[in-house]
Amino acid sequence: MLEFHDPRAAKGGEPDAYTLGIDLSRQNTARIVCLANGFPDSDRFLQKIEEVLLEQLPTADVLQLNKNNASSIASDAMLDEMDGFQAAIAAYGH
Repeated sequence: MLEFHDPRAAKGGEPDAYTLGIDLSRQNTARIVCLANGFPDSDRFLQKIEEVLLEQLPTADVLQLNKNNASSIASDAMLDEMDGFQAAIAAYGH
């Protein structure tokens, strides 16, 4: 007799609701970093995200950064550039 193994894990706890760390609707200017990891098109994807953000939040200050190497961590200089920003969006490409 054949016996099949179900590879699905047992369900964990209940999911937590996701909330933003900043309330964008109550701010005149939001400072947001878009950090691409260096995979192909990650920077292009985040440029499109910036376009949509600026449609919704025209006064937002958006900083585009690219690590240029998915296997590396953000440099100290890059982290210094991010200082003072309220939110970050990180993305990978492909």
